Amino acid sequence: MQAGDLLDLKLMAYFHDPPWKAWVVSKSPSTPLLSDKGGHEDDSKELLSMMGVPVQGNFPPIEVSMADRLVSSFDRWVASLLSLLLKDRNVTVPVEIKKNLFAPWYKVDVRNFIDKDSVRNYAEKLSSLVKKAEKNLRYHVAYYLAPLLWYEHFPCTPGEPCAVPVADTRAPTHTIFDHATATAAMLNILRCNNNVPEFYGSVAMIDFPSIQEFISFSRKTSDLWASSWLTSLLLWKSVEPFVERYGPDVVLRPELSLNHFFISWLANKVKDRDLKEMIIELGKKYAGLQDDGPMTSMMGDKVVLLLPEPPDDVKKELQDNFNKAWNLVASEAFKDAGIEGLLNGDLRDYLERAKKTPPVRPRIVAVDLKEAFGKYYNAIKGLVKEKLSCSGWVSVEYSLFFEYLLSRVNSEESKIKVKYTYGVGLADAVATVTSSGDYQLCTMCGLLPAVVSYVSQLTGAGFRKLRDVKKGEEEEDKLCPYCALKRSLNNGDVVTNVLKAAGLLPEGTGRREFPSTSEIAMKDLDRLLRPYIGDKNIKGPYLAELYEKCYGGSSEACDTVYNLVKDRAGNNIKDEKALKDFIKKHGDTYFAIIKADGDFMGKGYWRGLLRNSDGKCTSLEGYIRAAVTIPMPDSDKELLDVLSYEVKSITDVREALANSDEDYKKLIEGVEETLKREPPCTYSASGGGDLAVSNYMIPITPAYAYTLSRALTAQAALDIKALNEAEASAVYVGGDDLLAFSPIRFNGRLVPLDVVESTRKTYWGFSENSIKGFKCLGGGNNCMPVDAMANYGRSYVVLLAHYKDPLPMSFNTASEMLEEKDHVKDKDVLFIYSGRGVASSLQWLVSTLKLSDKGELDLQPLNAVRDIYNAISSKRVSTSFIYDYFSIRNYMELAVNNGPAKEAYRALALEVAERNKAGKSDISAVKDYVARLASVPSCESTKNDSFACKGDRLYNVALAVNHLR
Repeated sequence: MQAGDLLDLKLMAYFHDPPWKAWVVSKSPSTPLLSDKGGHEDDSKELLSMMGVPVQGNFPPIEVSMADRLVSSFDRWVASLLSLLLKDRNVTVPVEIKKNLFAPWYKVDVRNFIDKDSVRNYAEKLSSLVKKAEKNLRYHVAYYLAPLLWYEHFPCTPGEPCAVPVADTRAPTHTIFDHATATAAMLNILRCNNNVPEFYGSVAMIDFPSIQEFISFSRKTSDLWASSWLTSLLLWKSVEPFVERYGPDVVLRPELSLNHFFISWLANKVKDRDLKEMIIELGKKYAGLQDDGPMTSMMGDKVVLLLPEPPDDVKKELQDNFNKAWNLVASEAFKDAGIEGLLNGDLRDYLERAKKTPPVRPRIVAVDLKEAFGKYYNAIKGLVKEKLSCSGWVSVEYSLFFEYLLSRVNSEESKIKVKYTYGVGLADAVATVTSSGDYQLCTMCGLLPAVVSYVSQLTGAGFRKLRDVKKGEEEEDKLCPYCALKRSLNNGDVVTNVLKAAGLLPEGTGRREFPSTSEIAMKDLDRLLRPYIGDKNIKGPYLAELYEKCYGGSSEACDTVYNLVKDRAGNNIKDEKALKDFIKKHGDTYFAIIKADGDFMGKGYWRGLLRNSDGKCTSLEGYIRAAVTIPMPDSDKELLDVLSYEVKSITDVREALANSDEDYKKLIEGVEETLKREPPCTYSASGGGDLAVSNYMIPITPAYAYTLSRALTAQAALDIKALNEAEASAVYVGGDDLLAFSPIRFNGRLVPLDVVESTRKTYWGFSENSIKGFKCLGGGNNCMPVDAMANYGRSYVVLLAHYKDPLPMSFNTASEMLEEKDHVKDKDVLFIYSGRGVASSLQWLVSTLKLSDKGELDLQPLNAVRDIYNAISSKRVSTSFIYDYFSIRNYMELAVNNGPAKEAYRALALEVAERNKAGKSDISAVKDYVARLASVPSCESTKNDSFACKGDRLYNVALAVNHLR
């Protein structure tokens, strides 16, 4: 099938059910909302006709019908079978609620009525915009605009019933758009030949190996940002040609509809001005797209694709695309930064070789679909009554094929052992450059010969020939080609030109340089002093360094700053002494590194292990009963017998696969090992045989996978918004993980705590003005609810680092600290630590604050830190409070394990607070926290020598306050 024909078929697949289907089929008889007669399929044909898509013959086409049945989530699969019994009972399920796919006890009330005029307006607006696109981009535009325009026409206000377009009222766990995406994606690998389904093409994966090591070769925050952004750009450009040929659904992970790289590419690709503006406008509103384009790394470290091409062709093209992307970026950056013009001879040859040779080789795997389905069918054929037919019923035994595919891909990936070697492809060029012995090593990576120097000055920074630093310039680094490229990307003009060359820059935009550690640490001071700076040509890093030097006591630096501000500051800063006092009061030498990682993402969500609100693993039967809206009382033996039969079919298929396929067997064994060593939930193995665990693994169907991937992309968009609002600087966001830098204080707020609180709330959908259990994109009355990952938590580390500390050391320390979450029961924890260098032992030095308790978000520790911090800052409580409290630690240790001692310890802690009260100040809030948090264990550690969970909640709150001060 040609790519153009496939895109037309995908448009029919995406709209084989209209978004408003639930409101049509829930009525008896069905009443169309767009066409003059018929039912929901007639509405679909009318909508497609309005888009200029000809619908001929049977509708939906046979391949679409087959894909529709194959991709369904497990709950909908079973609900379809149960509904056969309900027909005999004349039971209909009305439009009432949308349930969270991962935590079905959370729900959105759904409007039971939408009017024809609103449906008509939506259809006309969507179709008019789709028709403005070039023919080969119409599917891409429809995929992107359909869900966003829906909430523009059917605004959702939290607290009121919303017009959430559920795919199935019987199993309302995903929207029509989730189902449409999965259905269209299945057509990448499925075709019907004489009514016989054929799987073809590949499921592929490309990832950036040793990404943390690649990023850690960074001396500045801008280098760290550039390293991370570069990985996303290279991964995007590697898959971009496939996206253009076949549509955005080819990318399973990350889901692209809210991804800034896809949105920017699409906005640049379409030619119609109105359509371009609409794409950007909705991208800003719902996805948090910034004016400067895709400037935050959000492609993750791997991309998973479903492609209608043979595995060998896919692997070759992915590798070629990666190499071309690197060459494009390197060529543009070296030219625009002026590096090329500085070099000749062997150094120029060395640079040219680096342009053509990426610093790392991506890991690429592709699994043949035809061969994979053959193995799957051979394993289960004894369990199914008949082979698949494009026009027949699809039994539940086939619902595990997609899960099996992912297990094959993950297994193939694990077989490729990659030892990261930075610059190994440059061996010949390096040998030539170093042969004379007259060379200098790169001061960033310390591995490769340098080609240029990097210098700073009052009005900016730039590259120079080695040994050619001028008077008034300060040499910061000597850089190899790879590290020079990273450094060049801190120049806004260079990044702008790279984005233009890559076809990713919305018109009329540009990028500001990523702030340095001194800029971040002094951000609050700069907010206050910047209006007084007369010379607008002075660059932020240089000015921030002057602030830091003045803060540290340099009279020369203070004099320079005073001369810059005195003409405009007037009476606000009368003399140099007043300036020094001002800088001491509002400045800082420390900044925050904020890292987060979703808990049990790979070992929970992506393995179908979900947790009930009571902490127990959700069984297959329990999940169905929670997810569907079909009444299933314990007395209804007929329905429950059908359900039990379907559940047994799933476990039988898993057993058959494990017995015949070593890779799948390892998947099951891996889940069993997880539940023994690092359990995300608890389960009973009694009566389940050798594969008892399979009764607790919700099948990973395409609908489940795309919904999860979309939830992660939605979280990434919300994280970017939260970081920008908090005055933090995002390095990367992946939906589950994030890395950002921030000042400790800004405009009276503790920025790291604000970031943790806001991003943790959105992760579970617990934000104000939201719908509990759902992420709210768009905000206000145009909230687009997306299922929150409200099953497992998210852990954080806030490392307060000195601006002069070696950044790689601080970054690696933060990364290693975050790994300690694995030794905290249920995870979902925040670590806070500060200090120059790393202590020989972190015991009793790291604050450990739990963020949830028994499935409920618990931000009391964060509030306690803020309130006690503010009480000390406002001098209502003496600074000695913290140290006096630490002096009674031995009493705390005794009280934690001794009931009778708890009251004595609590009374002693309250006495410490009272003794440190300033005069008649009101410290009732502080004393309330002391009373409530004393003797309450901070958390439960699963490893004896872990630094986590030492002391009670009060101790860890006090420790956090001490670090933040």
